[in-house]
Amino acid sequence: DRTFELIPSEVTRKLGSYLNNPSLRAMRQVSVAAYKDFNDLWERWIKLDGLTEAQTNHFYACYQTLDARSLTITIRSMPNIRQTDFFKELIQSLSENDRIREIKLTARMVGVAWENVVHLAKLTNLHSLNIESNYAWPGGEACLAELTSLTLLNIGSNKLGPQGAAYLTKLTNLTSLNIHNNQLGQEGMVHVVQLTNLTSLGIGMNEIGAGGAATLTKMANLTSLGIDNNKLGQEGAVHVAQLTKLNSVNIAENNLWPKAAACLATLPNLTSMNIGWNNLRAEGAAHLKGLTNLTSLDIRENKLKPDGAAHLKELTNLALLAIENNRLGPSGAAHLTELMNLTSLDIGWNNLGSTGASYLEILTNLTSLDISNNEIKSNGAAHLKKLTKIISLYIGGNGLKSEGVAQVVELKNLTSLDIRDNKLKPGDAAHFTKLTKLDSLEIRDNKLSVTEVSKLRLTISKLST
Repeated sequence: DRTFELIPSEVTRKLGSYLNNPSLRAMRQVSVAAYKDFNDLWERWIKLDGLTEAQTNHFYACYQTLDARSLTITIRSMPNIRQTDFFKELIQSLSENDRIREIKLTARMVGVAWENVVHLAKLTNLHSLNIESNYAWPGGEACLAELTSLTLLNIGSNKLGPQGAAYLTKLTNLTSLNIHNNQLGQEGMVHVVQLTNLTSLGIGMNEIGAGGAATLTKMANLTSLGIDNNKLGQEGAVHVAQLTKLNSVNIAENNLWPKAAACLATLPNLTSMNIGWNNLRAEGAAHLKGLTNLTSLDIRENKLKPDGAAHLKELTNLALLAIENNRLGPSGAAHLTELMNLTSLDIGWNNLGSTGASYLEILTNLTSLDISNNEIKSNGAAHLKKLTKIISLYIGGNGLKSEGVAQVVELKNLTSLDIRDNKLKPGDAAHFTKLTKLDSLEIRDNKLSVTEVSKLRLTISKLST
């Protein structure tokens, strides 16, 4: 097994020699940008930047015979070759390899045209396909209908449209479909709802309206639904509430208001809900307090105020809570102290002050905390040092000075720290060297010297200035 770790500027120089090495076909992992946690022996992760035309021929040959089940390809910039020709040859090579069962093709800055994607139709044994955000234009959608073995398809942000969605109806083995941001409208939903074996559906940002939501009642097997930003209103929420098997729903940005929350509160199996940006206010939060099985709740930007937070204290099984920008103040934070199972809390932009921060010190199971832009000052940071399990902390925009930083670095388990836009001064960078587990630090918009920031680069692998 071999691992190659490159940075983009070195790719053109080094990649050619790797491709000429016959052992490429047998290697278990290719990592080009220090990707971590891809240790599955079935996977290949390959990032392509700056290839020359001469080097591409080696890739085509390797892909035809590569002994892999799962393949992820990331392409961002290739100024040295004609990208259209490269995509055509690349996908043709993939289509001749019948070992591959899962493909994720990411080319977000350059796109993959449909006339090239059509070659994937030859991969009739493919079980999983992800070509999200490839700016693929209409014209070759019929190729999807040939991939009848697919059980998972992510085709988000590809301008599929209602006519393109019609080709999906032949994919009767699909159990998971992400088709967000494809200009479907209510017309496109007519085709999507024919996939009655789906248990997971992502259909956000398609402007389906309440009429499109009404068609979802045919999909009784759904357990996970992403339907954010679709202009549902209260009427649309009524239809979603009929999907009684749902355990996860993202219904953010749908202009629901409090009465719609009452409908959704009848879903008996919900464990995860994103209902952010819906103007729920305290009245809407009152309806949600009965969802006691929830372990994850995103309710940011809903004008809850302290009275709304008071209703959430009933949700004692919550492990993840995002309640950003809800005008909570210190008294709102006080209501959250009963949520002792929280491991992740986003409470940014709530005008907590140091008093509000003091209430959070009891939440000792937290491993991730976003308390940014709350003006907790250095006094508030002193309370946070009791949260010893935290590994990720966002504490920007809080008016911290040197003494506040001294409190923060007592959190010895931190691996990620965002402390931007505070009142750090030259000399304060020395504090961060105490965080021996830190691998990510965001420190911009402070008055640190260039010299001390440069020294920090030697010990912290990811420093943004």
